Amino acid sequence: MNRVIAWVKANLVTVLMLVLMLTALPVGYVFSSSWNGKIRAKRESQAKAALSQLATKVTYVVPAVVPDAEAPTLPGVVPNDAITDAFKRLKEEQAREVSAVVEEATAFNRDEHVPLVSGLFPAPDPASDQLLRLEMAKTVTGENGPDAFARLLSIVNAGMPEDPTLLAQRLQDAREREMEKLGPKPDPDMVKQIERRLFLQRLGSYQSLAQKFSVYADKSVFTGSSIPDEMPPNPPSIEECFQWQFDQWALEEIMRAVRLANTGTGGRPLGITLAPIKRIIEVSLVPMPLSGSAQEASGGEERRGRGRQRRQPAQTVQGGGSPKDLVQVDESVSITGRKNSPNNQVYDVRRATVVLIVASRRLPEVIDAFSRANFMSVLDVDLTQVDEYEHLGEGFYYGTEDVVEASLEIEIVLLRRWTAPLMPEGVRTKLGVVLPEPDTDAEGAGPG
Repeated sequence: MNRVIAWVKANLVTVLMLVLMLTALPVGYVFSSSWNGKIRAKRESQAKAALSQLATKVTYVVPAVVPDAEAPTLPGVVPNDAITDAFKRLKEEQAREVSAVVEEATAFNRDEHVPLVSGLFPAPDPASDQLLRLEMAKTVTGENGPDAFARLLSIVNAGMPEDPTLLAQRLQDAREREMEKLGPKPDPDMVKQIERRLFLQRLGSYQSLAQKFSVYADKSVFTGSSIPDEMPPNPPSIEECFQWQFDQWALEEIMRAVRLANTGTGGRPLGITLAPIKRIIEVSLVPMPLSGSAQEASGGEERRGRGRQRRQPAQTVQGGGSPKDLVQVDESVSITGRKNSPNNQVYDVRRATVVLIVASRRLPEVIDAFSRANFMSVLDVDLTQVDEYEHLGEGFYYGTEDVVEASLEIEIVLLRRWTAPLMPEGVRTKLGVVLPEPDTDAEGAGPG
């Protein structure tokens, strides 16, 4: 025993280490069990939180493409691949349909509009720049064939009655020849017969031309546009050329609406006596909004004081087929609220006053023709009585229908989807045009 105690004393450090090791095993077990429980509880809490997040209910939605439309929605569901894929396909299909509608609307609005001079817009080749600008001036002024206004009149098969002075002189010469045949003392009944025959001849001349043409009009009816009627002394700038072209497109829309109104069944043009629009008295186009005046910048929406001006808050309407294309409208401007502004990248508004002689009972047909021809609206209508006998004395024969003079305020919308790529850089800058970027709306739909 003494020998054991002596060894312990001699090896005290070793003995203490053995004791500590033996004591650490149960103590470590107790402490490790406690730590393991805390760690396990913490990890279980984190796992439950993650699981809770994975099980969160969401709402799937595909945004509506028009205001106030019901958006396809699936509320309060746990997200999964099947539902996500279904809504992705739905959004992609919607994007395809929107794209098809936009393309159809663009094609309808563009219609037959093409530049008068090929290769001029938006910027000609430097080698042919001045030559093409001169070509444009010659084209609109008639140096190379029909001028711009003659082209417009040809759309509606327009013409004018024979000069009443020349006709009267010709009939007077015929009367004198007939009277000479009757001798110095003509029979009064024979004189009456001559007078009636000459009257019918005069009326027949009017009726013949009324059957030949679809509407009375000549170049003098066009006012307000920038298109020159004679060759300018200097080559025009590319911006001036585009201004002429833009005016030409707007005027073409008006003339096509007249043609549509005066087209019968089967697409046949009607003669003046059967057509609802008998005569074009004036087509006054508001200048292109390039100079920066208040009226021009808004597309001429002051409307010359005609009609009651509505004063209501601005509203938001759909622009180009996507919610990002929303355009602010202002109903104080007109019944449509459309106007030109830096925030409107979807379309340009052109305004015109069109004064017509129309068959009074068929005025609704005329108004409808403008809306059917393209994106045009009749903003206001003023009617004035017509003295038909006074007009007949000037050679204008309207047939048997009662007619009125109708002054129409017309709004023309030209989509920038096809006009902007043709605009010269200077025009884009003045109008604040931003060329459209590639469409990115067709990305997959997910929970919203």
